[in-house]
Amino acid sequence: NGVYRFNSPYEFYRTPTWQVLPSPAYNEITLVSEEVVGEFGYRLQKTVRLDGNIMTVRSILTNLGKKQFTTPWYSHHFFTGNDEPVGPGYQLDLGLSEYALKTLTPQFKQPGLGTWSSDILEYANVTMALDKSISIRMKKVVPDGVRLKAEFLDENLVTLTDGSFTLHSPNGVSVFEKIPELQTQSRNPFIYAYNVYAERGTLSPEPMLLLYLEPAETTTWTQHLKISEESNPTGYGWFLSMFSEEVWWGKRFHS
Repeated sequence: NGVYRFNSPYEFYRTPTWQVLPSPAYNEITLVSEEVVGEFGYRLQKTVRLDGNIMTVRSILTNLGKKQFTTPWYSHHFFTGNDEPVGPGYQLDLGLSEYALKTLTPQFKQPGLGTWSSDILEYANVTMALDKSISIRMKKVVPDGVRLKAEFLDENLVTLTDGSFTLHSPNGVSVFEKIPELQTQSRNPFIYAYNVYAERGTLSPEPMLLLYLEPAETTTWTQHLKISEESNPTGYGWFLSMFSEEVWWGKRFHS
């Protein structure tokens, strides 16, 4: 009960458990978790697959309960380029067009400003192109202890987005992500917010999806991520902790 706070810990009714399902290939893994509490229940299946420099994360959510439920979903991307602190050399291009604006000044909110977060404009240039797309170019290293958060999409602003973004790092490696279902499924899921979080060790674009399911209803969404280098568009270099060493086969990816 009470007001939802994204950065506050919440207790579980029961600690979630995940079962690893048999995979048809060495380069993918499928996990499933389900829970029923009273009249509410869910089943969440995730399949993570790596094909060269392309990773896909497919999620399938089913309502196992007797009542409809609604829940937000987003991914903490927590990108960092070769352990370089977030600062000059990092750029984030959002697949977000504030096409209804009459000016070339992007609109966004900073809900934590003055309490737990600092002004993003002190550390980055936030600009809008002629097509009303938005870019964030870091101009100053984010110090330890400083956190930044900007919200670029809300119910009062007319926008166009497929939830995509391209993140450029100082070492010339970039990550492009899209969620195709946002363009092919008209109502579920849909994107209701587009946030960006940053601190010294990470730059995290966060397209926010809203999922609402009737009993026995299922919805799916897929994150497609492509990692590339300017000097080698089909390679992936060393880039992210989430894509390296312990996460997959116990060895780094090499270009």
